[in-house]
Amino acid sequence: MVYYFLSKTKSLLLSNKKSSSPFSADEEDVEPQQTIEHTIFMGKDKFENDHLLKHSHPKNIWFHVDNLSSAHVYLQLTSEELCSNIPNSYPSNLSSFPSFHINETLLNQLAQLTKSNSIKGNKINNVTIIYTPVENLHHDGTMDVGTVSYKNPKLVRRVHVPKKENAILNALKKTQQEVSMDVFIADQESIKKQVKNMEKSGMLKQLDKWAMQEQEQRLEEEEEAKGRKKKGGRKLKGDPYADLFTEENVASSRGFDEDDFW
Repeated sequence: MVYYFLSKTKSLLLSNKKSSSPFSADEEDVEPQQTIEHTIFMGKDKFENDHLLKHSHPKNIWFHVDNLSSAHVYLQLTSEELCSNIPNSYPSNLSSFPSFHINETLLNQLAQLTKSNSIKGNKINNVTIIYTPVENLHHDGTMDVGTVSYKNPKLVRRVHVPKKENAILNALKKTQQEVSMDVFIADQESIKKQVKNMEKSGMLKQLDKWAMQEQEQRLEEEEEAKGRKKKGGRKLKGDPYADLFTEENVASSRGFDEDDFW
């Protein structure tokens, strides 16, 4: 069983600092009443953790209570965010994750949910939540169920949670849905396919843009050639030898002076 939660805020939630991406701009550039939604998911118990890790999109963000047993909580990035291809920024560049900014509102929701799903962490104040991209996690058959390690510890970030905030948890609880693991896997595959199609579409748009530019350039060259031909025709009326030195004739005669061997 997998639990889904829906996070809603009135500002831009995720951003790469100093980015020009429309979904990662500074908050002051976003309409204050714009509602941004993100899905948060976690397994019912530790036995689902391995499946979540295996089937989650690798760019999603994983959360856990530091040094305590807790649920594995995931932030599902939107398809638009997953398609981000901004140079030297996450998610296009894993090594840039330390500079990736999650808006404080969303981050606090994730941290509170993670803390509340730790038996010990839920009872104490001042806990630390760690988070890192799914693709930075490692798990193999030699490890206990639900246990992970980090491929690069430098890509693990931390956020401090002073105390439990019931208002945040109650709001998330109202959005909770339970789905089967099969539904979760299907959802993740659908997201991956959508992202792939969006990336392909973006590439095709760029190719179409290049094709249009080439076509425009070709039409311009044809118009210029027609203009030169008309000009040459007018000159021919006054000079019977003028056509011997047109660009077309010079180019065609030049071929006879060159070897056809490479």
